[in-house]
Amino acid sequence: RYFYDQLEKKIKRNPGKHFIASTDKGTPLVKTAEKYGFRKVFFNTSDVGGRYSVLSAFGLLPMALMGIDIKALLKNAGQMKNSCDPYIPAAANPGICLGCFLGIAQRHGRDKVTFILSPSIRTFGYWVEQLLAESTGKENKGLVPVNGEQQESPEVYGNDRIFIHIYLASDNNNAQNKKLSALETAGYPVVRIRLPDKIALGGEYYRWEVATAIAGYIMGINPFDEPNVAESKMNTDHLLKAWEQKHSFRKTSPVLKTGNISIYVAGKTKSLLQKKQSSAGLLKAFTAMAQPGDYIALLPYFLKTDKRTKLLQSWRQEMRDNLKVATTLLEGPRYLHSTGQLHKGGPDTGLYLFLIGDENEKLAIPGEQFGFETLHHAQALGDFRSLDDKGRRVILIDLGKEIDQGLKKLMESVDKTNRKR
Repeated sequence: RYFYDQLEKKIKRNPGKHFIASTDKGTPLVKTAEKYGFRKVFFNTSDVGGRYSVLSAFGLLPMALMGIDIKALLKNAGQMKNSCDPYIPAAANPGICLGCFLGIAQRHGRDKVTFILSPSIRTFGYWVEQLLAESTGKENKGLVPVNGEQQESPEVYGNDRIFIHIYLASDNNNAQNKKLSALETAGYPVVRIRLPDKIALGGEYYRWEVATAIAGYIMGINPFDEPNVAESKMNTDHLLKAWEQKHSFRKTSPVLKTGNISIYVAGKTKSLLQKKQSSAGLLKAFTAMAQPGDYIALLPYFLKTDKRTKLLQSWRQEMRDNLKVATTLLEGPRYLHSTGQLHKGGPDTGLYLFLIGDENEKLAIPGEQFGFETLHHAQALGDFRSLDDKGRRVILIDLGKEIDQGLKKLMESVDKTNRKR
C-alpha cells in the first residue's frame, strides 16, 4: 500500500502494472493483486513451506530478475538431488551425512552451529540461519545458527560449538583456514564445504534442506512446522488495536531511566537482577546470567546503518570473548520468521536483548492510523511479551529520540565497566 501510494502520486495511469506478486493460490495477496491490477501473479506449489522454497518460484523469480542463471543453478541443484536420493547409501549421501552430523552434535550438547563463510558468499548465512532455526527450534530443542561472528582463537569458544566452513575456491581463505586448523587441533568439530563457483549454491540449498530434515528426525522433532511463529504476530495485533484507541503503548515502568535511555526488564529476569544504579551495571548483571551452553541475542529494531552495525558487532564480540558464550545479531522484525521460532520454542538457553528507538523519518501507512515506526515498536514489544510469557531471560532498552547518541553512550558505559572488570 505504501509503494502503491507513492507510485500513484507520480503515475496516474495503472500504477498497479509496476507490481508483480509471487504467492500460493487463494491467498489474500491474490485478492490484492486483482484489486490493484498487478502486472502478473506467479503461483507457487502450495505444499512447499517458506523456508524450503528457495528452489521454487519464491526464490527463482527474484534470482531471474537479478540476472542469475537459474537454469544453471537448477542443474547444479539437480546434481545434488541425485546424490541425495534414497537409493544412495547413507555413508555416501551428502545430505544424510550432514544431517546426521548436525543431529548427533545437538544430542551431545553441541547445538551452536557456527558458520564461517567466504566473503563473496557470506549472505548465504542469512538463508541457512532461517532454515535451521525455524525448522529445529521447538519442543525445547534446537540448533542455534551463529552467523557473522568474527572468527577467533579456540579459547573464546565453549564446548557447545561446531563449525561449518563454506568457501569459494577462488576466494582468499588463508586466514579462515589457519584459525579453523587451530580449532580442529583444539578438538572442535569442523565441516569444510568447497564450492567451485557461486552457481554451486544451488546444490547447497538442496543439501541443507535435506540435512535439516534429517537432523530434525534425529532430534525427535518435526522440521516442517513452526508452532510458535504466530505468537508475536497476535501480540503485535493486540498492541496496535490498543494504540489505535489511546495513541500510545501501555508499558510497565522502566527499572532504570538515565537521560533518554529507558530499560525494561521482564518478570523472570527482574527477579534475578539486584537493583543496579547504572545502565552498564544492569547490563553487566543481565549478561552475567549467561552460563556455559547459553547464547546472547542482540535484537535491534531500528534502521540498520554501518555505524550502528559496527558498534553492535563490537559489543557482540566483547560479550563472546568475556563470557565464552555464542552471540547473535539479528535485526527486527526480520528475525521473527527465522530465529524467532527458536527463541520461543527452542531450549531456554537464550538471553534476549531488545534495542528500540525513535526514528527521525516518520512514514505513514496508507489506510492505517499508525505509521511504520509505530508498527516497528509494536513488533518489538509483541516479541518481548512473547518471550516474557515463555519465561525467557529478556531485557528491552529504549534509546529514545537520539538512537546514535544513545547507542554510543550505552557502548561507552559498557566499555568502561569492562575495563574496570
